[in-house]
Amino acid sequence: MVNRLALLTCHEVGHAIGLQHNFVASTFGRGSVMDYYAPRIHIRPDGSADLSDAYMQGVGSYDHFAVEWGYSQGKPAPSTKEEHARLDAIVNNSIAKGVVWGNYDDPRWNAYDDGPDPVTWLKEVLPVRDALLAHYRASMLRAGEENSMLASRFALVYLFHRYALAAAVNVVGSAKVPLSLAGDGQQPVTIWPPDSQKEALKLLLSALEPAELEVPAGLWSALAPSENRDGDSERFTSSAGYVFNPMDGARAVAEIVVGGLLDGPRVERLAVICQQDLKAPSPSTVISALIHTAFSNSARTSNQRDLEGSVQTEVAERLMILAANPQATSEVRATALAGVREVQEAVEKNPVGTPDLSRIDHEIKLFLENPQQNTPKIKDSGAPTGPPV
Repeated sequence: MVNRLALLTCHEVGHAIGLQHNFVASTFGRGSVMDYYAPRIHIRPDGSADLSDAYMQGVGSYDHFAVEWGYSQGKPAPSTKEEHARLDAIVNNSIAKGVVWGNYDDPRWNAYDDGPDPVTWLKEVLPVRDALLAHYRASMLRAGEENSMLASRFALVYLFHRYALAAAVNVVGSAKVPLSLAGDGQQPVTIWPPDSQKEALKLLLSALEPAELEVPAGLWSALAPSENRDGDSERFTSSAGYVFNPMDGARAVAEIVVGGLLDGPRVERLAVICQQDLKAPSPSTVISALIHTAFSNSARTSNQRDLEGSVQTEVAERLMILAANPQATSEVRATALAGVREVQEAVEKNPVGTPDLSRIDHEIKLFLENPQQNTPKIKDSGAPTGPPV
């Protein structure tokens, strides 16, 4: 925590001297204190968490560059032309080293990550999250500490991968768009490598598997409600009131993954990009993969089937919402509508009849009869709000 506060202090001093956030700096080796970093957590062989390198200390390569450019001065009384040339050389040298400030729309611009790219980072985070969750239990409370603190910290563990998931979503249907000037040698638009997009999609879909959404056995009964005091903004607001509803957890993960992938502009970008590169995933490929994952009947227990139902609902309802979205283009709405019909076929073929599947089938029939009147409304997961956490 001392290291975290030292980083925070350095970050705020950076603002005081004129530096803005640089959320791509994590992609070039903790390159700036002006990023928001996820903690680096390594899992030891015994399952415990190693926090010895959790947060960077000292300033990064971007900070050195920005301060040199902003505050250094050339030889005494340089001409304007000489000073501009000197400053341009500082910038060009920085670009050549990959030390840059990012475009807000670039898929590398993400808060609370810490890796060379979002896909690599998600691959590192998923097993850490699973290990943290598997070892999360009441024995972690200090003697005399309120039992409710276990639930207050639960979202930080269960959703430890939330920012890594969101960052990986950003590479699907994306292109690198660096801040560039004519003649600086940078490519203004570069499609994110198709194989990396597909790997991101595979990892994202794995997070929706029922086994990944489960709350470990024995933990649920230890998630006590708050005492008679004001609410805690970092804990789940449960749809079941004072007891935690595991379906809320499943909905929280699904709204990040499914909601992110079925964003209207993202689906449109998928259509545009796959026309430029035939190897890139298409909108129908992504939607079919979502449907296959949600309706693959992979659940083994009744609890897992309920969690699977939450994901199925998220996929079906968000497709209907997108198909009826007047702000979406006609091609996006058509693709989403085809997805709705694909869900309908999956429901009809599913050998395991559940209340969720029956309700989804009913919702789709009503929607197809009158989309404007019968567009579903998404149930909020009750997850704590996003950054900063």
